[in-house]
Amino acid sequence: MPELFLLAQIIGIYFVAALFPGPNLLLVVKNAALVSRRAGIATGIGIAATNAIWIFTAAAGFANFIFKIPHKKTARKIKCAGFPFSKSRH
Repeated sequence: MPELFLLAQIIGIYFVAALFPGPNLLLVVKNAALVSRRAGIATGIGIAATNAIWIFTAAAGFANFIFKIPHKKTARKIKCAGFPFSKSRH
């Protein structure tokens, strides 16, 4: 059960952090208000493209990490996110 409590804490922190606007939103609003609507949309598209690149590189790095682990059973547990809930603990 401690794993579920930890997971609940992480999810709670994520949702609280998602409520507050970050610098990206402020940049989009500034460009839309001071320059033009088109500039705000272009800024938003640029930020989304950059986020997609970061997500792809993080996923590729994680996949590289998973396939280089010598213990394939442990790698499958981590990859499938079932490690905290697995029945075998050795």
